[in-house]
Amino acid sequence: MARRSAPTTGGASLLIIIGAILLIFPEPATSGIGLLLLIIGLVLWFL
Repeated sequence: MARRSAPTTGGASLLIIIGAILLIFPEPATSGIGLLLLIIGLVLWFL
């Protein structure tokens, strides 16, 4: 199995962290964007 490069995991980690921070804010727009970033980050993390 090929190892993932550092930029891929670093970018996924960054998306997950930013998504989690945005998800905390109570506004619907930031929560939606945060959830979207979390999902994208998780998909990138597991690929």
